[in-house]
Amino acid sequence: MRIPRLHRAKNNSPIAWWEWPLLPVLAVSMLAAACVSLLLLPPLVAMHWWLERRFLKSLCSQRRFVPWTELEPRLIAGEGTLLVEQAQKMDVRVWWVQEDVLRVAPMPPAAPNELDYNSIKETPAFVYWCFKEYINFDTGKASLTVPPFKYPRGFVEQRFFNDRFPRLSVVMTVRLD
Repeated sequence: MRIPRLHRAKNNSPIAWWEWPLLPVLAVSMLAAACVSLLLLPPLVAMHWWLERRFLKSLCSQRRFVPWTELEPRLIAGEGTLLVEQAQKMDVRVWWVQEDVLRVAPMPPAAPNELDYNSIKETPAFVYWCFKEYINFDTGKASLTVPPFKYPRGFVEQRFFNDRFPRLSVVMTVRLD
């Protein structure tokens, strides 16, 4: 079967003769789009930072924030559960709750390959339950913490925390808000 060729000019140029005058327009529009993106980036980053700070202050006022220095001895002892909440192009949020989440959960946790950080597939029931019970701003029981670690590129895996705290229960979940 012969594959049809794209429209080409007689001189084997990748574009036709009548497309040449459009190239400057295309170049100018791409340059304008890049400039607009560069102008919008700092305010968007500042707004994201401000919203995260406001979220953190709100949790502090609800007494749902625990400093890492206070929490670390409990993590080393294996007390409670660390909930790691992450999503595509969003900051990782780490939550801690006194109870053993895996023991009280009404269903098994989602397997790592079932967690969809891009929000394309259907979210597992365990993720919804975990959000409602522990992470939700209004009804959750977990406390936010800020680990002093530099995370690896991409998505953080469960073993990142299990290597540091082998006795600790770690639950990976997806950010729903």
